[in-house]
Amino acid sequence: MDKKYERKGKDILFEHDGKTFIIHTDGIKRKKLLKVAKLMKKAKQSPETLLSALEEAGIKVSVEENGHEKL
Repeated sequence: MDKKYERKGKDILFEHDGKTFIIHTDGIKRKKLLKVAKLMKKAKQSPETLLSALEEAGIKVSVEENGHEKL
């Protein structure tokens, strides 16, 4: 499972299996961002686990596949 995390403006991007997952952090308080960081550390097996946890926390995530955004 190869993952690469980076910051782009207020968003967090990570790549996995040819997909780019964009976690939109605009307007999220610091405490919730720390929760996001903990979830990202736990999501070593499956990005789907991370995505579902983020959505439950009310954090918007979008996915780009081959340069095209999917919601």
